[in-house]
Amino acid sequence: MRRSLLPPLGQRRSSRPCGPVPSDPGPPEPVSLGRMRQRRPLRPRAPRPRSSRRTTAGLMPPEADFGPGLFPLTAVNGAGPVHVDEQLSLIGEPMPVRIPAVEWIAWLADESVQARYWAKVYRTSSTEDCWFFLGGISSTGHASFRAASRPGRTRRGTIPAHLYGYQLAHGVIPRLGWGDDHPSVCHTCDNHSCQQPKHLRLGTPAENRAEWLARRHNPDSPLADLRGPAGRSRAIGAAIRRGLSLGESPSDTALRIRRAAAVGRPLSLW
Repeated sequence: MRRSLLPPLGQRRSSRPCGPVPSDPGPPEPVSLGRMRQRRPLRPRAPRPRSSRRTTAGLMPPEADFGPGLFPLTAVNGAGPVHVDEQLSLIGEPMPVRIPAVEWIAWLADESVQARYWAKVYRTSSTEDCWFFLGGISSTGHASFRAASRPGRTRRGTIPAHLYGYQLAHGVIPRLGWGDDHPSVCHTCDNHSCQQPKHLRLGTPAENRAEWLARRHNPDSPLADLRGPAGRSRAIGAAIRRGLSLGESPSDTALRIRRAAAVGRPLSLW
């Protein structure tokens, strides 16, 4: 049987102090007003308007209207206008690509412009391989080529490189890329930066959208790249430039291209 450590009830000590109870100290001593810290009167705060409160909706960017391909989702679903007639420029605001045939003829006939264009294209001996662009890449993944210098901030001389390359091989196409009612150049390989003439065909924006919808869910298609068309084009271009700087052989550079392209391949169960 355990013995309690507490004393009996009659012998327990009181919680009151054992010493004498202090007498009343009396009123507090007066304090000089000069030594007192004066505080500013508190101003009543106005109620915060409800509209000025920070919400997650205001912090989040608006929902992107563009899918993984070239065309907006509103255009693919038929719920809005199609904005496919924008210049793929790197600097300045995009502007409609309505280059007259006279301008195309002058740029295509200029040997210096041709030399600058081919200097930015990685060509191989095989017509089956894509000829990737090594220069600037637009936000849609297409090659952006500055055919001429124009005054102003809009860089009106910057054009989609595949339009230049196609007409360089097949001649001038009137009103090329002017909108839905005019011809457009489609990539049969689905690599947006490809400049191989064998991989380019003349079509319409409607046909281009239909092909994108039909092939974008194929995990082996470049359209399914998780980095998007711009990320894919830039990664492949960087891999080629790295191989050229090291003086690698065409076979080693081709291996670099395949590795760079495989990085963005989506995971699949088949």
